[in-house]
Amino acid sequence: MATQTQSNTNTNIDARIFGLIQRRDSSELATYLDALDQALPAGGKAAKALGRNMNEIQKPSTVVSTATAYTGLVSGDHDIVAALLRNSLVDASMLDNGALIAAAETGRADIVSLLLTDLRVDPLAENGRALALAAARKDDNNEMFNALFARIAPETVWDPTLPLAVAARAGNAAIVATLLKSIVAQTTAPDSERRTRVSMALVFAAENGNPESVRSFLSLPSSVIDIKLSNDAAYLIAFKYANAEVMQLLLDTNLINHAELFGKSVGPPIDLAIADPAFWVPKASGALKFYSTVCNLVAPVAP
Repeated sequence: MATQTQSNTNTNIDARIFGLIQRRDSSELATYLDALDQALPAGGKAAKALGRNMNEIQKPSTVVSTATAYTGLVSGDHDIVAALLRNSLVDASMLDNGALIAAAETGRADIVSLLLTDLRVDPLAENGRALALAAARKDDNNEMFNALFARIAPETVWDPTLPLAVAARAGNAAIVATLLKSIVAQTTAPDSERRTRVSMALVFAAENGNPESVRSFLSLPSSVIDIKLSNDAAYLIAFKYANAEVMQLLLDTNLINHAELFGKSVGPPIDLAIADPAFWVPKASGALKFYSTVCNLVAPVAP
């Protein structure tokens, strides 16, 4: 009987919270959640206040259902999200950090920063998708990307190549430089797949035509990038999109194979069709998937 009574009580609590979220009544929601937080066992509150193991915090399913909490976290309402995160009732990383990725997809840098205050939220969830989405944006002074990147511990081993390629195609030179530093710092042993992806990212940078990004790539050690592999394709792409400064930067490396690619010692290619991805994207399935993912995240440059 007691168990049934508790279940009914929790259902009523959850229904009230859901109603407040739907009405966007953040003030009343914050007040109500604070009252519930006071009623929790001390262990959960103490864990959060003292910064102890976040797993000690009360699970949301004991008072607030996952569906209700997630509805609030992805509501797009800053004040609703803030109210839910004020206490130990809601785990902002629930459902594989879905709220973080949803906020990144809609460009809500303010909500991304808010969600990251919950230490359970993983900025690298889904292979760093939120970072890649942030790297594609150019309208928030990189605020969202910087918030996510700052939450990655320096000793973390992760693959920055997806957000790198996305930033290169979007022309985000500052993000390109930041991620290349991270890649260089992590490169302690040969990694052919990562090297291929970095090389592909140079081609995306040439497509965008941002010379600052291209300079960052050309300064990399050979352990990180295959300049010869990517330079030929990058030059073709730069020519196709009439990016003269980038073309000159690539020519200055003296690594463009004019005789093979252009049929002459110097000059434009005979057929610009060889700038097509079928020419320069490696045939390995991983490289093809990488190319497709980047293109899905960043719109193409208009020729």
